Amino acid sequence: MERFVLNLAFYSMPKSLISNSGKDYIIFTNKEIDKTLRAQSSFYFNRGDFNFFSQYGKASYSYWCQSFCLTKEEIEWCNDSHDLAVAILFDKLRLNLHVDGVTAGKIKNVDQRFDCRCQIELFFPDDNRAIFKLRRIDLNWMADMHLDFEFRVLNEPLLEEFKKHGFL
Repeated sequence: MERFVLNLAFYSMPKSLISNSGKDYIIFTNKEIDKTLRAQSSFYFNRGDFNFFSQYGKASYSYWCQSFCLTKEEIEWCNDSHDLAVAILFDKLRLNLHVDGVTAGKIKNVDQRFDCRCQIELFFPDDNRAIFKLRRIDLNWMADMHLDFEFRVLNEPLLEEFKKHGFL
């Protein structure tokens, strides 16, 4: 459970889609998101940066996230309950956004200003059986914030890259 990660993440439009659209797009940088949300990222890369997500060189899009993991005490308290672990991660995310003053309106402003999307991402390592439930309170909160949810299973090479870059 120490490798369960919950992110609030922003993705810019990929360069390949922008160049074909004929529209003008503003691609965000981490500093612009930090300033607009008045929040600090846990991890980011800007379009054109080399990063381990792209795996083939420079990124064709920008990425910004705030990440939340379980502490050792929380892992012990969960006693192998994935449901409880996910609930704790959502509580941490909601509390942090509340403290930072991040609202649905601010997220919508970023989405519209920078032609990007925002979503909640839950990462599980692939060595765990990925069985969990989301509480109604978390589903309602995501709906109120207009956030989509994505679940991803991480394989060992990507987990090692996360560790190498200080993500876990």
